Amino acid sequence: MKYIFFLFFLIQILFPTYVQSNIVQLAKAQQEETVQIDPVSAEDVFMPQIRSEESVEIGKNIIFWADIASLPEGASIEAYRWDFGNGQFSDKEEVVQIYREPGRYNVKLSVDWQPGEEDAETQVKEFIKEVFVFERSLVLITDLQQSTERINSLKTRAEDQDVYLDVIRSDVNLRLKSQFLDLIEQQLGSLQNSDTIIIWSDQVELLSILNSFGNRIDFQQKQLVVIADGNIGLLSNILSGVYAILEPRRIIITRREAIDEFFTTEEEVDEVLVLQERGYDFELLDQSTREEFDLFSLPSYGIAYLQENSIEDSVILAVLFLPVVVTMVTFLRLVIGLSSLGSRMPLIFTYTFLVLGVKVGVLAILILAAISYLFRRRLFRSHLLYTAKVGILTSFLGVVLLFLIGGVTYFSMGTVDFAHVLMLILLASMIDRVAGVEGDRGIWSTVRVLSETLVISVCSYGIISWDSLQVLLLSHPEILILFIVANVFMGRFTGLRLMEYFRFREILRYTEE
Repeated sequence: MKYIFFLFFLIQILFPTYVQSNIVQLAKAQQEETVQIDPVSAEDVFMPQIRSEESVEIGKNIIFWADIASLPEGASIEAYRWDFGNGQFSDKEEVVQIYREPGRYNVKLSVDWQPGEEDAETQVKEFIKEVFVFERSLVLITDLQQSTERINSLKTRAEDQDVYLDVIRSDVNLRLKSQFLDLIEQQLGSLQNSDTIIIWSDQVELLSILNSFGNRIDFQQKQLVVIADGNIGLLSNILSGVYAILEPRRIIITRREAIDEFFTTEEEVDEVLVLQERGYDFELLDQSTREEFDLFSLPSYGIAYLQENSIEDSVILAVLFLPVVVTMVTFLRLVIGLSSLGSRMPLIFTYTFLVLGVKVGVLAILILAAISYLFRRRLFRSHLLYTAKVGILTSFLGVVLLFLIGGVTYFSMGTVDFAHVLMLILLASMIDRVAGVEGDRGIWSTVRVLSETLVISVCSYGIISWDSLQVLLLSHPEILILFIVANVFMGRFTGLRLMEYFRFREILRYTEE
């Protein structure tokens, strides 16, 4: 304590004017704040609230109750007066109401209360809440690629038709799928109560997102509507697996131009007939359209079998991506002329981007490569056996992974699950090859090869992230034979790479002359 007083005394001696001026300003500020603070009356504190659902279906019970948590100490409630906007009234604290007509109703609550002070008069507080009463409800599941204005206009259009539209919207991909599942988890009640569920997206992960809830929601009497811009025929092949898992009443695949019809069509009218009469492009999946087994469609049936056994599409795609990525690496190395850290490192980098994203993946690769290079240079000068050195390096990188995972979580780059950790472990176990290249070629050559490997991996990731390719692979997995054939042809390629034409342009120009 004496050191604190000594420090304060020293500051006062060295900066007397500064200290005094700040003390005066602080005192003035406190006086101004004291003057500006007005006493809060009990009437201002007491704000009764109406607690209830925001919307309710016609003929269903809705519970209203008065929330008086802000009632001042000593005060008391004398009376409640409810006006439900439909000609009915009540004087209870909690009321069950049923609306028989659709529309928006202003529910008014008047509370007579006594502040509890001597000779105080009875006060009245009022609160109004709007409740939407609908004839039927729909759920729209979509991603962030769709326009916010368009979705808001759909909600307005649905409300004009006395239809309640519940929107579940978020980013969805392999890394963020768990967050989307959490959003759907919160809206299970709406999904259970809605006869029609609309999915608006071309992303494969979203088209099959409901497979995770097949055991918790009864889809047999529900209609699934898929709004997509891609090839409807290809989508129907993928959604045949969804139909086999969920067994809904039917699945309708159509274009965005037809989405309004599912809000405006009356409940007793079949939407399929409306789509036929107005010439919309659509496909229907139901019991009558299920195809017979065909030998040529055996790969597609294999995919459908995996889907029926609760294998997620993201897992199936991760396997189907393997020939695609390898073919892309072969093309960029043999035809374009890029170099890489072997044939498997671009594959590992690409799957790292698939799990972590490009930004986080590149950052993780660069951090692990730099630490591996520095640690290896120090460690490999010691007189230890090679296997022991690799074990020590890998163990150290495992500790580094913990800090990387903490950084991903801290900076909100995404959630970390088992797939993330497994990919990072595989990456850490292979990253020491960067230092091995440096021992043979030098540091600058290593930087160049690592950069070109990252370029190859980013290009491969861009290809497998293409929604149309994902749809094509799931609907017609037999096209993977084409990638095998492409590797055969590129394996026989003996000409100059494209980058070699650029490197040897002067020699080629001289040869032509």
